[in-house]
Amino acid sequence: MPASPEECELVALDIADHAAVIAFCKSHRIDLVVVGPEAPLCAGIVDDLGAVGIKTFGPSKAARAARRLQGLHQGSVPRERNPHRRL
Repeated sequence: MPASPEECELVALDIADHAAVIAFCKSHRIDLVVVGPEAPLCAGIVDDLGAVGIKTFGPSKAARAARRLQGLHQGSVPRERNPHRRL
């Protein structure tokens, strides 16, 4: 059951320390993590959380890398020839 704002607390975790994030999630019975900042996605935190059974909302490291490459490719195609790029 989701916590109400009165039950929440601010916790200082180093998002780059995947083992610490996993330990925190396990000790607080957190079963879903929404990953937002770019760096943790690229570092593979979604993969590491998933490997221990913690559900995540966010792309895997491989999916994030593929999306980045797609974005780089789209930037190299002229706008008028790329139907996916906004004009």
